[in-house]
Amino acid sequence: MSPRLLALVALVALVAGSASAQDKPLDPAALTKVKAASVYIQVKLQDGRIATGSGFLTDEPGLVVTNAHVLNMLDPDSRIPVMVDVTVNPGTPAS
Repeated sequence: MSPRLLALVALVALVAGSASAQDKPLDPAALTKVKAASVYIQVKLQDGRIATGSGFLTDEPGLVVTNAHVLNMLDPDSRIPVMVDVTVNPGTPAS
C-alpha cells in the first residue's frame, strides 16, 4: 500500500471515530502520514465569495482530492471557481 493511500485510510479511520479508536490514541507514525497528505483549500467563487475546505494528496503528482461542495460545484451546471489555492502541509501542530 502506498504511503499516501495509507494516510487516507488512517484519515478515514480517524474521522469514523469507532469505539476502538476512542479507547486508544492514533499511532503517531500514522498521524504524521495523515497530516503530511492533508491540504487546506481556499476557493474564490464567481460571485466573489471565498470558500474553504480540505483535501488530500494522491499518488499522482499534483492531484488533490476534495469534495464537490468545497469547490461549490455540487450541480452539473455549477460555475467553475475563479481561483483555487491549495496549501500543502499547513504546519499544524504535531500533537
